[in-house]
Order: sequence, then C-alpha cells, then structure tokens
Amino acid sequence: MKKFKLEVWIQLIGMLSVVLGLLFVGLEMRQSKTIAIAEIRIEISGDDNNETALVTQSIE
Repeated sequence: MKKFKLEVWIQLIGMLSVVLGLLFVGLEMRQSKTIAIAEIRIEISGDDNNETALVTQSIE
C-alpha cells in the first residue's frame, strides 16, 4: 500500500513539474514577443525622426 502511494506522489510531482515548465516557457515566449515588438516600434519611430530631420535640413 505504501509503495502505491509513493508512486502516485512521484507521478503527481512529475506532472506538476511538466505543467509548470510549460507555463514558464510560455511566459518566456510572451516576454520575447513583447521585447521584439518594442524594438520594432523603437526602430520605426527612430526612422521617422531621421526622415523629419532630413526634410527639415533640406528645406533650410
């Protein structure tokens, strides 16, 4: 009887570890996506500033 309970606990801990690992990977992927989107927005807004400066310099 004790051996059965020990096996159940080991399996439960193993399944819980897998689920927590998958959640952690999902959070890392979401963070990576957020960082990539932020970098793209910074790059796009930086390009707009450069174009505005070029237009301003060519008008003067």
